[in-house]
Amino acid sequence: MNIVTGRRSLGKSFNKEKGESIIMCTYIDLHIHSNKSDGSMSPKELVNYALKKKIKVISLTDHDNVDGIEEAINEGNLLGIEVIPGVELTIDYRKQMHILGYFTKKRYLEVKKELDRYNLIRIKWTMTLIKELNKVGINITASEVKDKYKILQLKNISKILVEKDYVANSQEAYDKYLNNDTFLNGRPKGFSIEKGFEIIKNAGGLVVLAHPIYLESDIDKLEVIINELINLGLDGIEVYYPEYNGEVSKEYIYMAEKYNLIVTGGSDFHGKNKIGIDLGVGKGALKVPITVSDIIKNNLVNDILKMRKENV
Repeated sequence: MNIVTGRRSLGKSFNKEKGESIIMCTYIDLHIHSNKSDGSMSPKELVNYALKKKIKVISLTDHDNVDGIEEAINEGNLLGIEVIPGVELTIDYRKQMHILGYFTKKRYLEVKKELDRYNLIRIKWTMTLIKELNKVGINITASEVKDKYKILQLKNISKILVEKDYVANSQEAYDKYLNNDTFLNGRPKGFSIEKGFEIIKNAGGLVVLAHPIYLESDIDKLEVIINELINLGLDGIEVYYPEYNGEVSKEYIYMAEKYNLIVTGGSDFHGKNKIGIDLGVGKGALKVPITVSDIIKNNLVNDILKMRKENV
């Protein structure tokens, strides 16, 4: 498959406050996080920020949940920003892997039941962790974490530990407590690779390997892993990402072409929770062409048509 990044005309979006059209850029962002996982902005705020940044297409890919997508889609409809439903799943495979799932607007909710089940297990374990911390003199509660940061997760617990002067910084919180084997018994590590692929595929989604550089930096070793994942149903690779240099992106694009995989990309934007990364541009040089979203949408539609023919 050739990756088409040819010239396109600029799109337009409507500014509801000023009552005027805004010229949108031809770059997109298909990897962003809201405060439904570990980002700082609400889904609605993210869409408004995309408008401000003149980004025409985004995908909300929160960790292990799709709870913010409806809000993002509704706001996108008002502002003329296209929102592709997405998710980033935590996978217990080799060292921890993340896979991105992209869906049609009609089918993304099909993954919610499985994701809710996993998150309930994770929350129960986190409650147990807090009780273990209490036993060693750490006076924190699940309620204060949720009241301040909305979501009960390790990153937010680390912030409370810093604020209450139990540790000097988040790194110390992880070193001393949150990554300490004493407290890690029973910690959910994510979905199995087979289960993660199944969840996305059963909802008609596309499975994309997120930021493969974190999984394996050696390109030859990564190719071996890619082949394993293709046998499981891998659809694509995230080839545009803030941590890549130009040569790395070229290697990933070549691999995608070699194995007929789709390409995606995004900033991994978390708002103020990930300093130095901005929506649409990452560290400043990221450019994900709008043709990438066209390819994703075409593949989703083609898969639906294929399934319909098979079921006739």
